[in-house]
Amino acid sequence: MTNHTENFMNRVTQALGRPIQTRCAELTVLFDKGSIKDTHSIFPIVIENIFGSQNSFSWELQSVNQAQNFQDFRALQHFLSPHGPMFRLIYTLLKDPQIKYEFGLSYLPTKVRQSLDTAVSHPFYAENLNINPHTKQVTSLVLNPFDYYFFHFAYYLINPWHQRLISSTISTFNSGSVYFNLCCDYIMHFLPTEPGCAVLPSINYYVGKNPIQTLPTFVRPVRISKLFRPNVLADAVNEINALSHSAEEHPRSHIWRSETVLIVFVDMWLNNDQVIQYEQIFLPNKQQFHFHDLPSAEYIRIVRVLVKKLHAFSSSAKIDDTYMNELKKIAVPYMQGKMYIFLRNLIYRWPLDDSFRLVLELWLSFIQPWRYPGNEQLELMGLTKQHDADGLSRPSKLADKEYLPFIVENILGSPTNNLKILICINHLKIGALSHELCVLFGICLKDSNKKKRPSNFGAHALNPPRLIVMGQPMLADMLREVESALENINNSPTHVRWPSSVPPLSPTSSWCSTNTSPNISFNKDHSHNLSYMGAASLSGSFIDSSVTYRGIGGKWSNIVKQKIVELECPNFCYKPLFTTQPAQEVFDLIRHIQKAQHAANAIIRLRKEEESKSSRG
Repeated sequence: MTNHTENFMNRVTQALGRPIQTRCAELTVLFDKGSIKDTHSIFPIVIENIFGSQNSFSWELQSVNQAQNFQDFRALQHFLSPHGPMFRLIYTLLKDPQIKYEFGLSYLPTKVRQSLDTAVSHPFYAENLNINPHTKQVTSLVLNPFDYYFFHFAYYLINPWHQRLISSTISTFNSGSVYFNLCCDYIMHFLPTEPGCAVLPSINYYVGKNPIQTLPTFVRPVRISKLFRPNVLADAVNEINALSHSAEEHPRSHIWRSETVLIVFVDMWLNNDQVIQYEQIFLPNKQQFHFHDLPSAEYIRIVRVLVKKLHAFSSSAKIDDTYMNELKKIAVPYMQGKMYIFLRNLIYRWPLDDSFRLVLELWLSFIQPWRYPGNEQLELMGLTKQHDADGLSRPSKLADKEYLPFIVENILGSPTNNLKILICINHLKIGALSHELCVLFGICLKDSNKKKRPSNFGAHALNPPRLIVMGQPMLADMLREVESALENINNSPTHVRWPSSVPPLSPTSSWCSTNTSPNISFNKDHSHNLSYMGAASLSGSFIDSSVTYRGIGGKWSNIVKQKIVELECPNFCYKPLFTTQPAQEVFDLIRHIQKAQHAANAIIRLRKEEESKSSRG
């Protein structure tokens, strides 16, 4: 190590010990002045210092917020922003395609780590594997600076040591944290939805991700021998330069950063062992760590931002003719299976209090891709407008036949998780009933005095413009159609009560019974309750047993069966929403909501009486 390099490293080490604002300022100067050789050696040290992946000191990005530490917040957000000093350093290091860093497999979720050992791994990982030549085993990932940064950034959210420190704040959410804002910035910047919008800055000089290897170009005048005709070697030089130029223009040069953000965020966050394999976690230092805490509220909100953005990102492919189009088409299919498992485990484990609305909001965002058209141009071009039979336009945020393939591939995500949520809702305290539950089934709390609501009622008040999910006519019809693809749908097992809060985590035959439950009774009063829900199509789908829907059974049957086998098991017992008798949980929910309405109306009346007395006094 030369004196210059050693001095540079010492200055970086000193800067890392400064207060946040001074630290960011000094590192910015050092990054800008340092050579590639100098910054190459200190880059992993800085990354480890920021994220503390080995249970070491970190910059506590989830603790710094703009309300309490505005100056620190602004310094960190600028330093780590997509156009900030950190990314300027990353793009400088990318000028040397040979610069790589190792990322330990122990930081990866178990499912991702297991996929690397299969014969055919995902192409994104296959090109980054570091394989021991003697044992033929994968020992680590070898990543360029950009990928290395994002793997560490994503791991920071699921690092058990960091999550343990904030797990006690599960019911609270700090929307001003640096980490949450950076997640939003990265998702918005690297997954663009506007047509023709490229990820900036342009770095076509980096071709390390391309299948075509770059050939060296001549950087100095070529001395041509007089033994050859003048145009012979000139043609050779032009051919080499043309090959190099074609490598720079390879489609992957334009999309590989978006690919990294998509795959890393989905794989790291949705396969998190803390959620899907929570009994015990093996940390990178080989310690066995029993961890039963749930993800933080911020974690769930971040995943929801990602889900909504991926829906919009995928939807914008309709008007995108750039290289990004193909990546947009696979974004939702890549996420959806992992999302089902993630949601299934959250629903099973989440406490039945007012924080359950976090899980419910996430689920509602996932099952409604039509709510996220991608950009305003889709609306202007009429691609999100839908029309009734009379030709009149209706709101664009409703499901139509365009989303039937999504419903087919995610049939487990809607009815199965819907039934679990019904069971959970029925065990919630009345005061914890959030407005999303009413939105889901089309129930509205009536408040005659809309201008004045009790202060303690605001958190659970309804937002009328929000969609009624299950009350959408076409959605109910499409779900019923897809369920008709399953065999023996008319003889499906009936729903039964569960003495505990929720049924088993992995539903099989124990989820249901082939005999009619003695607890289920169906009469006109229940029919009235269903129509009271404001979702006529939903009630009709449940009650009308004289109609058989077999229109698409042959078309979707194999896809539905394949999804059930992939995400559950061959003997999984599917419980359809549209049975001849509504599930008992539906009736329980109706009674539960009626109680909540009575309680809310009582609070409103009491507040009005208090205001009336105070005005007379």
